[in-house]
Amino acid sequence: MKQTGIIPNAIAYSSLIDGYKKKGDMLNMMKYFDEMESRGIRPTTEIYNSLIDGWGKHGNLDNSFFYFQKMTKDGTPINQRTYAKLINVSFKNKNVSLALKTCKDMKESDLEPEVVVYSTLIDGFCKNGDVETAEKYFEEMKRLGISPNSITYSALIDGVLKNDQLEKSQ
Repeated sequence: MKQTGIIPNAIAYSSLIDGYKKKGDMLNMMKYFDEMESRGIRPTTEIYNSLIDGWGKHGNLDNSFFYFQKMTKDGTPINQRTYAKLINVSFKNKNVSLALKTCKDMKESDLEPEVVVYSTLIDGFCKNGDVETAEKYFEEMKRLGISPNSITYSALIDGVLKNDQLEKSQ
């Protein structure tokens, strides 16, 4: 973009950062984040979510939570997807207690979990072999009037099948 004289905005940087995150190229992901900040462009919620997700998927929960704290300090809006990403990377790094603490922190910040967070919890527990707890969260979300979506059902079905729990769930 620079070669053509186009100056990137937050949307362009978001695409670059997310693209490098998906490739697993953390060096370039951070290069563009740093460049963006040095140009005085404020990171958006989506950009922070990409950093949180990228670092967590590469086993660096410390960096994921560092950028969450930076996001909070910067006054960038935190949404359901932000918490879902923190919960997801905690599960991916086998840190179930951190996933639950993050959900608790979310509730304490007056942001009640919606379907994306419940689906992430259900998926995380299933992938960690705890289908029973996943089913409890599934029942809780229904009790609270939160409608499961296709992602919720897929996570639960996949967990039941992979953990040989089919007979128990019928």
